[in-house]
Amino acid sequence: MTTKKIKGFVLDNEWVIVQNNWDLVAEAIHQGLDTPILTGNQTKQSFRIDPATGEYDNKKNPQNVLYQYNRGLITADHFWSAVLQGSSYQRKPTAENIAIMSDAFKQLTTDVDPTAIEAIHQIKQAGTPLYMLSNSAPEINQGNRDRDSYFALFDKCFFSFDHGWRKPEPQSYQAVIAQAQNDFGIGASELLFVDDKQENLDGALREGMQTLYHKIGDGNLLKKVQLFF
Repeated sequence: MTTKKIKGFVLDNEWVIVQNNWDLVAEAIHQGLDTPILTGNQTKQSFRIDPATGEYDNKKNPQNVLYQYNRGLITADHFWSAVLQGSSYQRKPTAENIAIMSDAFKQLTTDVDPTAIEAIHQIKQAGTPLYMLSNSAPEINQGNRDRDSYFALFDKCFFSFDHGWRKPEPQSYQAVIAQAQNDFGIGASELLFVDDKQENLDGALREGMQTLYHKIGDGNLLKKVQLFF
């Protein structure tokens, strides 16, 4: 329920605008490294290895390498070396193997939601400020940008691997709020944050933003956004 007129929008990317497909990543790794085929979920878990224990950990564990990589705390070589050697792949972290894994990871995002693109265009046509706030890794972002052009429609995109914070850490939202204030004089309570995870929406609420839950397949984003104009 809104309490103040919306003057700017902040959208998540993955599962709000574009879907993730770990099965594509799994197939690409299988083909490139000649490894046994894994399910998408198994592949995702193998990217979340904790080097200290050799176990696959929940994504929220700050020791798992995908979490660290998403925050820009470790290099690509460090990340891929841990994944290749510490997972079911059991491959040496050669330049060739790292390149295969990196190219596979770039295929993660697929199937852009047309209603999300319509919403983005309508926001821009209305002259309303628009930002992106996404937990992501460099390869995911690069592959997404190579296939899709909608990033250019945002006033600024904030990615966890660039600014060092992951939602729902407060610094993630604070960076966007500060940017909106500096660019357009917009306060936190005048920003609507759209995300597919409740914990991320809760984090935005704590920083004074208004929030909207949306996940691809759960209604029409354009119609939801139109309610706030």
